[in-house]
Amino acid sequence: MPHREMLLSTGDSTDFKELVRSRTDLVELIGESIALAPQRGDRDYVGLCPFHDDNRPSMHVYRDRQTWRCWVCDKGGDCFSFVMEYERLDFLEALRLLAERAHLELPQTHRSSRRDEQRQQDLYEVLEWSCRQFHDCLLESAAAQPARDYLRDRGIDEATIRTFQIGFHPPEWQWLLNRARNRFDPQQLVEAQLAAPRAQGSGLRDHFYDRLLFPIHDPRGRCVAFGGRILPGGSSQDAPKYINSPESRVFPKSKLLYGLSIARNAIRESGCVVVVEGYTDCCLAHQFGQCNVVATLGTALTDSHVLALKRFARRVVLMYDGDSAGQNAMERSLTKFLAQDVDLRIMSLPGDTDPADFLIQHGRQAFLQRIQEATEVWDYKFNACLQTHGTDSIDARQRILEDMLTVVALAPGLQGTMREDVILGRLAQRLGISESSVRQRLGNQRARGQQRQQRRVSFDTAHSGTERPLPSQPQPTSRKSRLQEQDILEIIFVQPSSITSIRQQIGVMEFANGDLRHLLQICLDMDADGQQLSFDRLLAALEDPALKQTAIRIEQQAVDKAIPQKLSQDDAYLNQTISNMTWRREVESHEQNRTRVASDLDSNDLGEDARSLLQAAEQFARKRAASSKPTTH
Repeated sequence: MPHREMLLSTGDSTDFKELVRSRTDLVELIGESIALAPQRGDRDYVGLCPFHDDNRPSMHVYRDRQTWRCWVCDKGGDCFSFVMEYERLDFLEALRLLAERAHLELPQTHRSSRRDEQRQQDLYEVLEWSCRQFHDCLLESAAAQPARDYLRDRGIDEATIRTFQIGFHPPEWQWLLNRARNRFDPQQLVEAQLAAPRAQGSGLRDHFYDRLLFPIHDPRGRCVAFGGRILPGGSSQDAPKYINSPESRVFPKSKLLYGLSIARNAIRESGCVVVVEGYTDCCLAHQFGQCNVVATLGTALTDSHVLALKRFARRVVLMYDGDSAGQNAMERSLTKFLAQDVDLRIMSLPGDTDPADFLIQHGRQAFLQRIQEATEVWDYKFNACLQTHGTDSIDARQRILEDMLTVVALAPGLQGTMREDVILGRLAQRLGISESSVRQRLGNQRARGQQRQQRRVSFDTAHSGTERPLPSQPQPTSRKSRLQEQDILEIIFVQPSSITSIRQQIGVMEFANGDLRHLLQICLDMDADGQQLSFDRLLAALEDPALKQTAIRIEQQAVDKAIPQKLSQDDAYLNQTISNMTWRREVESHEQNRTRVASDLDSNDLGEDARSLLQAAEQFARKRAASSKPTTH
């Protein structure tokens, strides 16, 4: 194993992230996944972007700045952004991967302790070893013949068994514990949720007993848990049909999907992911060549699942079983997806058919056609309401409207978005109701929801003495204001020394755009902490991929606009840009003063404060008339 450099001092976490970034050649990193061709003397490399259907190379990798950007889908960033986007990892996982690649050991700030990290690695080793034991047992042991017969009857062949590493635990209560003797401590199997104390008496027993086992892997392909199914006619008929490993330090059940590590390339290529309920449904789909299919782990679809799927594909097709349980599970998933920027479709199967049976009976082509014809979630819900209420009466249409608006009102983050506008417009058209009436009804529903929330807050306050504030709505910003704020950041990114002049004249709360304000705050904090501000250090400090992409885009705009050259000539450009922001501050202050004066005039109460405000307004008007207003570049 290559030697890993250990940082003796934990230092600033930003320092370590910048060290990892400096030890990673971005051209070499990205070149391991896609073919890159050099341009402009090896300073710029181009290739087919893996994040959209790219026919002409639109992804550029800039060796001198160690950044990348696709000029079509507008994704970009640094080494961390690429790994997070391509491997579908969170920031800390990407940091770990790149640190290992650079033979650097994570400092204390990025891990609990050396002991905890070793315990986690031990868990992965125990689980991987157990996966092999179960898999070999299924393939070779005479005790596993009933399991092999069951899989054959379900239509699952040996190639699929090997692809998914399906295994079997024979009907022996200490089968795994005995095989682990002299290799792993029994307590390690307990921590990996493979063994547990006996219900009666002393000692341990295996967690899985006489079950077919489906290994569950994390996005990096590491075995983290198992799903176990009893066999028809087996010795555990009084036990639950399916059990999963309990959650552990390596198994966050609500965040993982079965088969994702195997399916992700097919998902990326197709731009679509199909979600089914069962392990065998997922395995059969892959066996039939439909490799963009994953399964939930016996749980309802969570917000974490939604975010994970959204990162992988634009289109998500839910294909739950045709029975009532499957349809209810599908119904519960609707509001989680409605506000997400994703094309959610619902694929219904006839009767009580599950996807595995449908594939065996009708084949892949019919399965694929069902996927292509899947109903958009909004139409699915609307059609369900039609079947329940009909449209023959005014009362029926009113009930449909209320049901549909309940879904809209409950969808988090939908209010005020273009997506909501499209939904409400379509609903009004389908029901033959004016859009203004639909919006009024939605406003009433949301108002009632806020009143209920306020009553809960009041109740909590009365009983706890503390009040939880209601969430506030973000304030919109104008395009002109955003451009002025971007001008400031462009200067900081290409000439960090300008931060001193900018800090003296512009406050962070003058930035109206939340993302741009966050970027400015980070720059100001780094400078206040005595750190040497640079664009590289800023990127190392950013963990949010979207924020990092925004920073990359602004820095690229600065280069394209030749801002470094303008700043090198004299201070005129810097002074003009700051002047634009300070002028905006004066205009906003003037508008506030004018509103207050008008209010006092209406009330015929022109007191001393109002006279001062009126005088300030007159001075502002003379100033604006005497001098030309600064312009935005």
